[in-house]
Amino acid sequence: MARKIEYQAKPEAVQDFQAVYDGLLMSKDMLAKFREAGEPRPDGEAKNNAAIDRVVRWCLAFKIKLEL
Repeated sequence: MARKIEYQAKPEAVQDFQAVYDGLLMSKDMLAKFREAGEPRPDGEAKNNAAIDRVVRWCLAFKIKLEL
């Protein structure tokens, strides 16, 4: 029977993913403020939202818990 070897994310990787996620949330807030100021950036918002979704999917796949 074949052994199942599962990847475990190192603590540094968890911290890195959290830092990326936090940075994307800050960008989302900034883009919302630009929109409030009458200078929306729809391309930036779309790219930022896609990046947030991607990071969340990666974290789910690698079983990394983010502080949401």
